[in-house]
Amino acid sequence: MMKFIDRDYYVGLLNAASYYGAGHQQPQEHFIITVPPTIRPIASHSIKINFCKKQSWDNRFVIDQKTEAGYLKISSPELTALDLVFYQDRVGGFNRISTVLQELSDQIKPNALRDCSKTYNVTSVVQRLGFLLENVLEQSDLVKPMKKFLRDTKYYPLLLSTKNPKTPGLKIDNDWNILKNITVEPDI
Repeated sequence: MMKFIDRDYYVGLLNAASYYGAGHQQPQEHFIITVPPTIRPIASHSIKINFCKKQSWDNRFVIDQKTEAGYLKISSPELTALDLVFYQDRVGGFNRISTVLQELSDQIKPNALRDCSKTYNVTSVVQRLGFLLENVLEQSDLVKPMKKFLRDTKYYPLLLSTKNPKTPGLKIDNDWNILKNITVEPDI
C-alpha cells in the first residue's frame, strides 16, 4: 500500500519491537510511521493500522526485513526505543514502554543508540530514554555513549511524565536532567 501511494514509511513501535523478540504480548494493532500529511487509521474486523506522522528520520536506522508478504521497512532496535518514548501515549505509557525496553535492550547496541540519538530531532526523548534505561532498567553500560553525546548538547530539566503535575520538592538526581514525577515499574 505504501509503495502504491508513494509514501516513505517504516513499521515501528510495538510491531518493530516484536520483530526483535521484545513485547511478550502480541500487538493488537499495527503502527506505521510515515511522513505528513496524516493518513487516517484503517480498521476492519481483523486488522487495525494506525499511522503516526514524523517529519523525517535517518534511513540508516530503518532495516529492510524479509517477511512472508515481501520486504517491510522496520525501525532498528535503537530507533524503536526512541520512538516508543516519543509516542508513549499511543503505546500504553511508561510502564509498558519500560517492559518492552527491558526485552529490547539485548538487541540495542550502545554506539548505534548514540548515533541514532544524534539524528533524533527531540532532545527530551533522548533524555527520557536515557533515564529509563539507566535509572529504571539499570542498563548503564548501554547508555554510556549516549550520555557522552548529550553532555555536548544543550538540554534542560524536564518532567518524566507531562501528564502528572510537578510535585513540590522534586530534585534532579540523575545525569539526564529528569524530574521523576511518576514511578515506572516494568511488568517483568
